[in-house]
Amino acid sequence: MAAGLYHAEQSIKENYIGPRDLEFQRLRIILFQASWPRSDMFSIGICLFNTNGPLTQEYMDISERIVMADGYSIFRLEGKHTLRLSVSLIKDAISFCREHGIAKLIVDVTGLSGFASPSIVERYWLIQEWAGESRGVVRVAMLARSNIIDPQKFGVTVALNAGFPFNVFAGESEAIEWLLLDETG
Repeated sequence: MAAGLYHAEQSIKENYIGPRDLEFQRLRIILFQASWPRSDMFSIGICLFNTNGPLTQEYMDISERIVMADGYSIFRLEGKHTLRLSVSLIKDAISFCREHGIAKLIVDVTGLSGFASPSIVERYWLIQEWAGESRGVVRVAMLARSNIIDPQKFGVTVALNAGFPFNVFAGESEAIEWLLLDETG
Protein backbone atom coordinates (compact mmCIF):
# COMPACT_ATOMS: atom_id res chain seq x y z
CA MET A 1 0.00 0.00 0.00
CA ALA A 2 1.37 3.42 -0.92
CA ALA A 3 1.88 6.04 1.73
CA GLY A 4 -1.13 8.30 2.13
CA LEU A 5 -1.88 11.60 3.81
CA TYR A 6 -5.14 12.16 5.59
CA HIS A 7 -6.42 15.40 7.01
CA ALA A 8 -9.07 15.85 9.62
CA GLU A 9 -10.11 19.30 10.67
CA GLN A 10 -12.00 20.26 13.79
CA SER A 11 -12.86 23.60 15.35
CA ILE A 12 -11.67 24.06 18.91
CA LYS A 13 -14.59 24.65 21.25
CA GLU A 14 -14.18 27.10 24.09
CA ASN A 15 -16.17 25.11 26.63
CA TYR A 16 -13.92 25.40 29.66
CA ILE A 17 -12.99 28.07 32.15
CA GLY A 18 -9.71 29.40 30.94
CA PRO A 19 -8.04 31.81 28.60
CA ARG A 20 -10.31 33.05 25.84
CA ASP A 21 -7.75 34.18 23.29
CA LEU A 22 -8.56 32.70 19.90
CA GLU A 23 -5.06 32.80 18.47
CA PHE A 24 -5.37 29.23 17.30
CA GLN A 25 -8.86 28.55 16.00
CA ARG A 26 -8.42 25.28 14.22
CA LEU A 27 -6.79 22.02 15.03
CA ARG A 28 -5.60 20.05 12.09
CA ILE A 29 -4.61 16.47 12.75
CA ILE A 30 -2.46 14.98 10.10
CA LEU A 31 -2.08 11.23 9.91
CA PHE A 32 0.86 10.03 7.89
CA GLN A 33 0.47 6.44 6.83
CA ALA A 34 3.92 4.95 6.70
CA SER A 35 4.89 2.53 3.97
CA TRP A 36 7.94 1.40 5.94
CA PRO A 37 8.49 -0.70 8.02
CA ARG A 38 4.79 -1.69 7.96
CA SER A 39 2.01 -0.15 5.94
CA ASP A 40 -0.46 -0.35 8.85
CA MET A 41 1.58 1.90 11.18
CA PHE A 42 0.62 5.54 11.65
CA SER A 43 2.42 8.55 13.05
CA ILE A 44 0.33 11.43 14.35
CA GLY A 45 1.40 15.06 14.21
CA ILE A 46 -0.65 17.90 15.64
CA CYS A 47 -0.49 21.18 13.74
CA LEU A 48 -2.03 24.39 15.00
CA PHE A 49 -2.69 27.02 12.39
CA ASN A 50 -3.00 30.67 13.31
CA THR A 51 -5.93 32.06 11.36
CA ASN A 52 -5.26 35.64 12.49
CA GLY A 53 -1.87 36.03 10.83
CA PRO A 54 0.90 34.15 9.08
CA LEU A 55 0.70 30.38 9.03
CA THR A 56 2.49 28.85 12.02
CA GLN A 57 2.93 25.24 12.97
CA GLU A 58 3.64 23.67 16.36
CA TYR A 59 4.65 20.05 16.53
CA MET A 60 6.05 18.39 19.57
CA ASP A 61 6.64 14.70 20.15
CA ILE A 62 6.34 14.55 23.94
CA SER A 63 8.24 11.27 24.21
CA GLU A 64 11.32 12.95 22.70
CA ARG A 65 11.09 15.88 25.15
CA ILE A 66 10.98 13.85 28.38
CA VAL A 67 14.43 13.08 29.77
CA MET A 68 14.97 10.40 32.40
CA ALA A 69 17.08 11.30 35.44
CA ASP A 70 17.88 9.44 38.66
CA GLY A 71 14.45 8.51 40.07
CA TYR A 72 12.43 11.06 38.08
CA SER A 73 11.91 12.51 34.62
CA ILE A 74 12.21 16.07 33.31
CA PHE A 75 10.06 17.88 30.74
CA ARG A 76 11.43 21.27 29.66
CA LEU A 77 9.07 23.64 27.89
CA GLU A 78 10.89 26.53 26.24
CA GLY A 79 10.12 29.24 23.74
CA LYS A 80 7.13 31.45 23.03
CA HIS A 81 3.76 29.72 23.43
CA THR A 82 0.26 30.75 24.44
CA LEU A 83 -0.91 29.75 27.92
CA ARG A 84 -3.44 27.33 26.47
CA LEU A 85 -0.86 25.57 24.29
CA SER A 86 1.59 25.40 27.22
CA VAL A 87 -1.05 23.86 29.49
CA SER A 88 -1.91 21.33 26.79
CA LEU A 89 1.72 20.31 26.24
CA ILE A 90 2.28 19.89 29.98
CA LYS A 91 -0.92 17.86 30.16
CA ASP A 92 0.44 15.63 27.37
CA ALA A 93 3.71 15.16 29.30
CA ILE A 94 1.78 14.17 32.44
CA SER A 95 -0.31 11.75 30.39
CA PHE A 96 2.81 10.22 28.84
CA CYS A 97 4.34 9.69 32.28
CA ARG A 98 1.17 8.12 33.68
CA GLU A 99 0.79 5.80 30.71
CA HIS A 100 4.45 4.70 30.91
CA GLY A 101 4.64 4.21 34.68
CA ILE A 102 6.76 7.29 35.36
CA ALA A 103 5.61 8.49 38.79
CA LYS A 104 7.75 11.62 39.27
CA LEU A 105 8.07 14.51 36.84
CA ILE A 106 9.80 17.88 36.90
CA VAL A 107 8.19 20.38 34.52
CA ASP A 108 10.69 23.16 33.81
CA VAL A 109 8.99 26.29 32.44
CA THR A 110 11.79 28.75 33.27
CA GLY A 111 12.50 29.19 29.54
CA LEU A 112 8.85 29.70 28.61
CA SER A 113 7.47 33.03 27.36
CA GLY A 114 4.52 34.37 25.40
CA PHE A 115 1.97 35.19 28.10
CA ALA A 116 1.63 37.08 31.38
CA SER A 117 1.60 35.45 34.80
CA PRO A 118 -1.63 33.41 35.01
CA SER A 119 -4.60 34.90 36.87
CA ILE A 120 -6.26 33.09 39.78
CA VAL A 121 -8.97 31.75 37.43
CA GLU A 122 -6.35 30.56 34.94
CA ARG A 123 -4.34 28.89 37.74
CA TYR A 124 -7.47 27.07 38.90
CA TRP A 125 -8.21 25.93 35.34
CA LEU A 126 -4.69 24.72 34.53
CA ILE A 127 -4.32 22.79 37.80
CA GLN A 128 -7.69 21.11 37.19
CA GLU A 129 -6.52 20.13 33.69
CA TRP A 130 -3.28 18.62 35.00
CA ALA A 131 -4.94 16.96 38.01
CA GLY A 132 -7.41 15.21 35.74
CA GLU A 133 -4.58 13.88 33.61
CA SER A 134 -2.41 12.84 36.56
CA ARG A 135 -5.22 10.94 38.26
CA GLY A 136 -3.15 11.12 41.46
CA VAL A 137 -0.49 8.87 39.89
CA VAL A 138 2.13 11.37 38.65
CA ARG A 139 3.83 13.61 41.24
CA VAL A 140 4.75 16.92 39.54
CA ALA A 141 7.29 19.51 40.67
CA MET A 142 7.14 22.63 38.51
CA LEU A 143 10.24 24.75 38.12
CA ALA A 144 9.28 28.36 37.27
CA ARG A 145 10.68 31.87 37.42
CA SER A 146 9.91 33.54 40.75
CA ASN A 147 7.85 36.31 39.10
CA ILE A 148 5.40 33.65 37.83
CA ILE A 149 4.99 31.85 41.17
CA ASP A 150 1.99 33.02 43.21
CA PRO A 151 3.26 34.02 46.69
CA GLN A 152 0.29 32.25 48.33
CA LYS A 153 0.78 29.20 46.05
CA PHE A 154 -2.90 29.13 45.15
CA GLY A 155 -2.30 26.44 42.52
CA VAL A 156 -0.66 24.15 45.08
CA THR A 157 -3.76 24.47 47.29
CA VAL A 158 -6.04 23.67 44.35
CA ALA A 159 -3.87 20.65 43.52
CA LEU A 160 -3.97 19.41 47.11
CA ASN A 161 -7.77 19.67 47.15
CA ALA A 162 -7.92 17.75 43.85
CA GLY A 163 -5.68 14.93 45.11
CA PHE A 164 -2.92 15.97 42.72
CA PRO A 165 0.62 15.78 44.16
CA PHE A 166 1.96 19.09 42.81
CA ASN A 167 4.25 21.88 43.97
CA VAL A 168 6.07 24.80 42.35
CA PHE A 169 9.62 26.01 42.98
CA ALA A 170 12.06 28.67 41.78
CA GLY A 171 15.10 26.48 42.49
CA GLU A 172 15.86 23.12 40.93
CA SER A 173 17.42 21.58 44.07
CA GLU A 174 14.27 22.29 46.12
CA ALA A 175 12.09 20.86 43.36
CA ILE A 176 14.13 17.64 43.21
CA GLU A 177 14.18 17.31 46.99
CA TRP A 178 10.37 17.65 47.22
CA LEU A 179 9.82 15.34 44.26
CA LEU A 180 11.93 12.55 45.74
CA LEU A 181 10.27 12.68 49.18
CA ASP A 182 8.12 9.71 50.14
CA GLU A 183 4.43 10.30 49.51
CA THR A 184 4.00 10.50 53.31
CA GLY A 185 6.86 13.05 53.70
